[in-house]
Amino acid sequence: MDNYDRYGNEEQSGSTNFGSFAAGIALGAMLGSVVTLLTAPQTGEQTRRELEKEIERASGRLRSGAEEGLDDGRHRMEDTIRNLEREIKTLRDRVDNR
Repeated sequence: MDNYDRYGNEEQSGSTNFGSFAAGIALGAMLGSVVTLLTAPQTGEQTRRELEKEIERASGRLRSGAEEGLDDGRHRMEDTIRNLEREIKTLRDRVDNR
């Protein structure tokens, strides 16, 4: 059982941290954009418009990453439930056959 957890689910190294990593990348990109906009020589109104655009883009990326993370979690949960149900059936069969 080298690549499986105790419920028979295949372990995927690092995949559980992908959502956190993606959120960190998005946050870093957004902060970098904000700093760039705030230090750029343009009017306040132009800066506000650029900030609004960047915030919309970043929130879209974060939303997309969150949806992917939820989908991944949902699939893992469904796999775990199936494996547990299979294990329960096996144990019940063993008890019934004694």
